This record gives sequence, structure tokens and C-alpha cells, in this order.
Amino acid sequence: MALDDLTLSIIIPAFNSGDRLRETFDTIIDQTFTSYEVLIIDNLSSDNTLDIINDYASLHNNFNWVSEPDKGIYDAMNKGIKLARGEWLYFLGSDDKIYDNNILKSIFTDSENMKFDILYGNVVSTIFNGKYDGRFDIDKLYNKNICHQAIFFRKKVFDLTGNFNISYNIFADWDHNFRWFLNPSIKKEYIDKVIAIFAAGGSSNNCNDEKFEAEKEINFLKVGKGIISQKLKEKALKTVLVKLYKRHQYILLSRYCCNYFFSTIRILITHICGFKK
Repeated sequence: MALDDLTLSIIIPAFNSGDRLRETFDTIIDQTFTSYEVLIIDNLSSDNTLDIINDYASLHNNFNWVSEPDKGIYDAMNKGIKLARGEWLYFLGSDDKIYDNNILKSIFTDSENMKFDILYGNVVSTIFNGKYDGRFDIDKLYNKNICHQAIFFRKKVFDLTGNFNISYNIFADWDHNFRWFLNPSIKKEYIDKVIAIFAAGGSSNNCNDEKFEAEKEINFLKVGKGIISQKLKEKALKTVLVKLYKRHQYILLSRYCCNYFFSTIRILITHICGFKK
């Protein structure tokens, strides 16, 4: 396959994934769409993961892999971005599965979809009691994440947003979703299809991301400046003030107190002017 013909790079971080990797790979090679490569970014697995990867790579020349130390899932995903040759990128967990064998074809042969920079759909999982989670708006994204297993990115999007922030061990994808969803220059579209089966029991279900939780609202306010509604801005600012107070970060607290005060004053003035009219 010529590089110019390569549509999609499927990036899979792996670490000691041998007990579930074959099922994941099989849902890829069973696709009726074939213009893809698979990039497995392994973190020096010590089980039979590399044997399984070698088995598939020996049979499929579009399977490529590296095995070297990394700093977690999102570091591996960033490596995949750098190595990817496809115009579009898709990040799949080593224990996730593509939902059915026609899903990629249905997406990438639809000319309407190709007008966008990001396409996102749904996943299904026992942890969500079924399908998750439909079309998002800004308010919904503030409260819920879009699973990366449901999203297809043009590679050029990362030139605008930057890569995943690896200081967030679980929710770097949520942080990144803020950056593209709130960027009006990035064209995004919801597709009402189930893209993947999201595995229960993965790292996102077993760990906390304290750093992301501490910085979530501040990051949201930064990237959403001039975009988010006044009501949501007020809600986020209130949450920031509570978190900063609890952490005794009084210098930052005073700064955001001022932001909250002036934001409230603007609302009051708007209401007064509207009443006078």
C-alpha cells in the first residue's frame, strides 16, 4: 500500500496484554475497510504480548510495533502520533474491540464525513450499562468525557491542540477533548454509530487522576475563554474557588476570587441594562 493511500493509523498502547490482545487484533483484521495500519506501542511487556504481536506482524504487513520504556498510556499514544503515517488517527486500548466489521468502511467511505477534522460516535460497555454517550455539547463535556475509543482525529488536529498531557495519568484524553471541542477552528461532527466495545476493568476504571481533578476547571476556563456560557463559567469558577481553598493555595485563590467578582458584576450590569430598556 502506498503511503499516500493510507487513510487510518490505529494506535494501540500495550503492556502485558497477552491475555486479551488477540481478540482486539481480530476485530481489526476482520474489517471490510483495509486502508489502515496498526501501530502497537509496547512498554517492555514481560508476558507473551510480544510473541502475539510478532505472530500478527508476520502475517499482516500493515502491523508495526515498537517495544521500549514509556511513561504510561498517553506517552505511548503520543509516540504513536509521531510514528503514524495515516491521515486519520484512532486510539484503541489493548483490551478494547472495534464494534463490528463494517464500522470503519461506513465512516471512511462517506464523503460527508471527510469534510470534518474530528468524528466521534459511541462506545458500549458494561461499566456504562450499554451505549455511551451520544452527541456532546460544551456543558455535557464539562461533566462527562468522550471516550477516545469513540473518536477519529485527523492527524493535523494535534498541530493545533498539542499532544496528550502525560502528567494526567488517566484523563489526559478528557483534557485533550477540552482543547479540540472548544476550538472553533476545528470542525467536528457526531456520528450516531457505536464505534467500539470499551473494556471494563482498564486503567481508567482502577485509578484516580488527582492532578487532572485539581486542574480540570482551570484548564476548561482557559481553553473556553469567550466560548463557554456565562452560567457555566460561573459554575466552573465556584468549583475552582472551593478546590483552591481546600488546598490552601491562597495566591491563586485571590486571583480567581477577582475573576469571580468581576464576572458576577458583568452579569449584574447586563441585567440592570436590560431592565432599564
